[in-house]
Amino acid sequence: MLKISDHNSGLIYEKLAICFLKFKLYKILYQRYKSYTGEIDIIAKKNKTIIFIEVKYRKNLNYNYDIVTKRQINRIKRTALLYMVTSKKFSNNKFDMRFDLIIIHSYFLVNHIKNVW
Repeated sequence: MLKISDHNSGLIYEKLAICFLKFKLYKILYQRYKSYTGEIDIIAKKNKTIIFIEVKYRKNLNYNYDIVTKRQINRIKRTALLYMVTSKKFSNNKFDMRFDLIIIHSYFLVNHIKNVW
């Protein structure tokens, strides 16, 4: 049996989340945006909102929104602020920011929770 690494399975679930978001007419700006402050799985844009999205996979349908720790949330927020400040397109404060969580369950059920933090 072929064993997929955690890194590769993470990429697969992020690609699935990107397909879901594109279907919902989000424009994908980055996948796995990295800076010295941390990493954001997906950065997307819809209308005048920049959305920072964390993607998680869970085997069961337990909708426990605490699957992202406070430390991870703080790291994502710092990285998002850095992105907004350093991005020439979005640093003019004409865009809103939002933090979403996408939970992918077995059988590729996608749960998109908006404004989670």
